[in-house]
Amino acid sequence: MVTSTGGGGTAPTPWYKENPFWGGLGGFCAFVVAAVSLADRPLLGRVLLWMAWPFAFVSIWVLFGGLTRNRLVRIACRIAGTLAVGLIILKVDAQINPLPYDLTGSREAKFLGLLEKPRSGPRDTLRVGCVPWSERSCVAAGRFLIEFSKAGWTIDSNRVFRVDAQIPTDGVTICTNKPPPTNLPPYLGEWQTMNPSHVTIACALLETGIRVAGASDISLPTGTLGVYFGPEPSSLVSFNKTLEKACEAASAGAVH
Repeated sequence: MVTSTGGGGTAPTPWYKENPFWGGLGGFCAFVVAAVSLADRPLLGRVLLWMAWPFAFVSIWVLFGGLTRNRLVRIACRIAGTLAVGLIILKVDAQINPLPYDLTGSREAKFLGLLEKPRSGPRDTLRVGCVPWSERSCVAAGRFLIEFSKAGWTIDSNRVFRVDAQIPTDGVTICTNKPPPTNLPPYLGEWQTMNPSHVTIACALLETGIRVAGASDISLPTGTLGVYFGPEPSSLVSFNKTLEKACEAASAGAVH
């Protein structure tokens, strides 16, 4: 895109007057804003976020094309600018689509607030554990152990136990010492009453987006709840209205 100088020569249009620059910038901002607004739909948000990258590339191409006439400098700046935008997108993606076991910023504050909610009855002692063959799960268990302790919960032995699960699963398994049924196939279970401590831990994890399962561990002392971390799930779970109502109803007491 050029303009006439009146003397037979031409001069490039300043980058800030180029429609592709502003169009690319506008498209980039629109896709990023849309992705952030869809934080509750992580897959769609991630797709929109990465669709913003080509628009940024157009703006970067025009910007550095108008700032310098040195070809090598233009190429280097365009590559650096494109990579920088990619890193920014990765950062935003990590903020709006955190991994389930990453407790940072507002997620940590929310989790602590849920753990500190008053419940009826005394609190159980927590035995925090992890599967020994997943280092990530053990690191996560250590991090969550600290969060439980911050919220005033008593931690069994003040350490992370390494426990082998008969049927490994991702996410967190909350265990009681009730003996498991012996006459049922693995895909069936048995309903049991959740005490206030069980409700608090389960709802805090679910509301933070972490998948929760239940199991038995007869080695647990009476008054101790097992909170065992398995491999990290690939994404956050959706805390729907039904679960939200169940947790709110359980605030006044136990739930079945």
